[in-house]
Amino acid sequence: RIQAAMASSHAAMFASVRVPPRLVTPTVRRATVTPNRVARTETRRAVNFDEPEIAPPPPTPTSTTHSVFACPTCGASTRRFSYDSGACSVRCNAGHTVDVAKEGHVNLLAAQSQRGGRKKSATGDTAAMVAARGRFLDNGHYLNAGEAVAGGVVRYLMGVLGGKGDGDADADTEVSPPEFDTGATSYENTSQNTSTQKPSARAKRLAANVAKSQVVKQRNARARSVTQSAIDLELLKRKAPVVVDFGCGDGWWLERIVDWLNQSSTHANCLVNFAGLDASPAASKAASRRLQGNAQVAVGDAQRDLPFATASVDVGLSVFAPRNVEELSRVLKPNGIVVVASPNETHLNELREMSTKGQLDGSTFLKAATNKKAKVTEQMTKDGWFQEVECVEVTQVMRLTKNDVADILGMGPSAFHAKNETEKEKENENENENERNDDSVFGAGGANRVDVTNAFVIQTFRRKQPASSVVPLSDSE
Repeated sequence: RIQAAMASSHAAMFASVRVPPRLVTPTVRRATVTPNRVARTETRRAVNFDEPEIAPPPPTPTSTTHSVFACPTCGASTRRFSYDSGACSVRCNAGHTVDVAKEGHVNLLAAQSQRGGRKKSATGDTAAMVAARGRFLDNGHYLNAGEAVAGGVVRYLMGVLGGKGDGDADADTEVSPPEFDTGATSYENTSQNTSTQKPSARAKRLAANVAKSQVVKQRNARARSVTQSAIDLELLKRKAPVVVDFGCGDGWWLERIVDWLNQSSTHANCLVNFAGLDASPAASKAASRRLQGNAQVAVGDAQRDLPFATASVDVGLSVFAPRNVEELSRVLKPNGIVVVASPNETHLNELREMSTKGQLDGSTFLKAATNKKAKVTEQMTKDGWFQEVECVEVTQVMRLTKNDVADILGMGPSAFHAKNETEKEKENENENENERNDDSVFGAGGANRVDVTNAFVIQTFRRKQPASSVVPLSDSE
């Protein structure tokens, strides 16, 4: 009993004291990064050479224009890009890029050498030959042939363009923004209040807001007009005829066509894409300077793959230059023409006779090629791609000075022949200098002029319509 009583009393004593269970809150440890550690991490990451370097983004072009050339790597069409720095490049959709020189021409022959796998080189005129040709042609001695070539090309372009000049498509025409009357809707002009009371502050704010909105509308309308005009001009350039001088030299022959179109009252505003191709970098540079943006010039070989898309050229020129007939048939449009100018048999005959007699101070001229007209006709028509549609022979007597004769010698094939003279021959020429001066047709002082005949054969060949493109009509049709 005593034990039971003690147990009951003990239970009653501690029954009033109730101890709640202990709550254990879980601890979450968070990583703390100090500024020094962040700096060390960034430094280590910057000097980590295992990570690949990210190339800077390419510059954004400020403007793009149409390019007549095809990509020398993949043959796709190209566009000309201009940048804020003043640099320009020609690029296709695949990303193949060729830089434009400061004179304005592109070297497509070098691009072919870099990406084509084999070295592509061509023999072109030297800088001295290009300079001699420029001096001689600028004196107007071949102007009769230049006008004949330009006249034939312009007559063909008249047929292509339908005899109508597209004045709004002229690349040199400045687009004038539309004029807007900004004061017509101002608060003071529209108000009919004749009282002398000054406008309130609210009225002034409204008038200022209206004037500001009119300025913004005018600026946006001008920007839309210029943008739309540029888009329309770009579309017209793509559809405009393409005239290419294969072996353009310093661009004198192509300049004759440009001047003819500009002087014509009917076709002064016609939009035509002019282009020149020459294997000589010196000649391409001179052509870019002469044409001054009127034509796109490139360094390329006219005897190999032409950097133009198939059926993209309307008129091709070949003046005193070699040609690849198969490539010409590929790049020319059906019914397109090729104008070939070559020397006649009597071309510069007087100079050859004087050279034979030793009357040109030791200058030597090569013999003229015989039957040149028949050879050109056979070359152009033997595979059935072209047919001759016109042949014009022009001739004129030139009054040449001693410097003119030296330029003729230095600008043609005789210049390469003159470089092969031996040192012994040069010494003999120096010893007989006085004797040559006595027999020279220019006289002792070299002030006399000589009469020399230029004779050209200008042949026009038309690209035949491909047989595959002619679909015969059925009996039902």
